[in-house]
Amino acid sequence: CRGIAKVYFLGVATFGGEPYRQGQQAACDRDPRRDGRVHGDPHLVTLDGTYYSFMAAGEFAMIRDADGTDLVQARFHPESDSFTIVSGVAVRLGEREVVVQQDPETSAVTVYVDGQVITRDMAAFEEGLVELDTALVGTQQVVSVRGWDGFQVEAVVYEGRLDLSVHVPEAMWGQISGLL
Repeated sequence: CRGIAKVYFLGVATFGGEPYRQGQQAACDRDPRRDGRVHGDPHLVTLDGTYYSFMAAGEFAMIRDADGTDLVQARFHPESDSFTIVSGVAVRLGEREVVVQQDPETSAVTVYVDGQVITRDMAAFEEGLVELDTALVGTQQVVSVRGWDGFQVEAVVYEGRLDLSVHVPEAMWGQISGLL
């Protein structure tokens, strides 16, 4: 909770205290057992805890809003005839689109907000923020996309693939569909 809370400090500096208080509450109330996940070649865990493998190639809606807007879309890249990996993810926060793209050949990662490359460790805007974190053991980087409402997508960057963790605030649950 404290680690996530420091990120919301930026909300105070940029937008005042209310986004910080809302973000802090969402971070502290977060139940990691309710997060959707995509990992490996790829295996998916849905928001309600269902586990399955998904080997199709292409771009798929992981989370879609009731009005049909893709909130989280992932690109599954074929690695062989028998499995795929996630090589990109697009996240919609309000009117903003955040894209995390990994080059399948070089594993280099580029992060875009509304088509503009992010070159610093953190970018904040009215709907939320994007943070490029230091690497965890065995990974290259963690890219966090966080809405002030508690919506969150983390892309953990490994050499050759992305693993995803998606947290959807419970208030949105009855309004979403998709693979997660």
